[in-house]
This record gives sequence, C-alpha cells and structure tokens, in this order.
Amino acid sequence: MTATEKTPIFGAPVAELVSASYVERQNLTVRMGVRRYTRLTNAFSKKLENHVAATALHFAHYNFVRRHQTLRVTPAVAAGVSATLWHVDDLLNATDRSGVVKKKLGRPPVPKKLARGALLSVRFSDSERRALEVAADRDGVKLSEWARRTLLAALTER
Repeated sequence: MTATEKTPIFGAPVAELVSASYVERQNLTVRMGVRRYTRLTNAFSKKLENHVAATALHFAHYNFVRRHQTLRVTPAVAAGVSATLWHVDDLLNATDRSGVVKKKLGRPPVPKKLARGALLSVRFSDSERRALEVAADRDGVKLSEWARRTLLAALTER
C-alpha cells in the first residue's frame, strides 16, 4: 500500500444487520490479541507511543497476515486492498523504522584493557565496608579502585 484516501460514506443501514455483537466481538479480539488492553496484566505500555505502535501492529497483522476462517483469506485480500497473502516478513518490511533506535541489550561491553582481567568478589561486614570507604574517600578514589591499588601494593611489597 502506498497511499490512502478518505472517502465519507453516507447511507441507510439495514436495521436487521445492525448489531452490537460485531463491535463486542472486535473488542474481544483486540483484548485477546493485544495484552495491553486486558485488565490486571504487567504487559502495559509506559509510553503512549509504544501503546499506539502495539495496537497498529495488531491491526496490521489481523488485516494483512492472519487468514480468517470465514473469509478463507485475509481481510485485506477480501477487500481488494492487497492482491496477495502477506507473511510476517512482508509486514515487517512494510513498517517505517526510520526513527527506531536499536537498543543494545545485556551488559555493556568491557573495555579491552580490562577484558583480560578477572573479577574478584569479596564480602565485608557493614563496619568493615564503612572503614574501607573512609580510606578510599581519604585518597579521593572509588572504593573498587582503592581496593585494587591496595591489593597490588601489598603484592609488590612481598
């Protein structure tokens, strides 16, 4: 799809075909497909932008990718909007990701000069830790740097 055109439609709906059950079915489909709409869930959106994107993705999948049992094709094909059935890859390729910044997940990379080193874990009581923090503050460095310097100095004195 490359463009859309809004056309207002007026008419006289057939009273026998008007029913709230169509709207209720659509609401249920949205609630089941987008977990952000269900109550008591931890799949909520902190940002409105993410909520809108999740809803748009649901409707795009519903209309272009998901084959409906009663239609035997997707709604987009049935309406003549698309000539072919889409795959999820087609949907992802059609999305505008120009403003998306990929976040690197996981731990930050270790600087190369530290990559060869080993991590040493030591437990201290609260009073011992306070004493070490005071000594590090006196030297004007962080506790980890102070502990590293002190251990290396003790090793070189041997």
